[in-house]
Amino acid sequence: MPLYWKRLDKKSMVTRLREVINAYLGGDLGSGEQDIYDGAVYACSSAAKLCFAENPDDEDEEVDCSISWIEGADGEFSAEVRLQ
Repeated sequence: MPLYWKRLDKKSMVTRLREVINAYLGGDLGSGEQDIYDGAVYACSSAAKLCFAENPDDEDEEVDCSISWIEGADGEFSAEVRLQ
């Protein structure tokens, strides 16, 4: 876990991630936010590999997927992961 996250409580982490996703969707992702966004995408890609790969235990197998961010009425985001 990056040192940055260790300094934040859970509520602050969720808020920060929401801000970063909003910045990405608005086309205004700063360089300091890129690592946070990449971490969110990595988590989604890892889940996609477990769900869609023929052999999820094969470290070299890749799954080509796209991620769409869906914002709920409460401001929370969900990731929709689809195979390409």
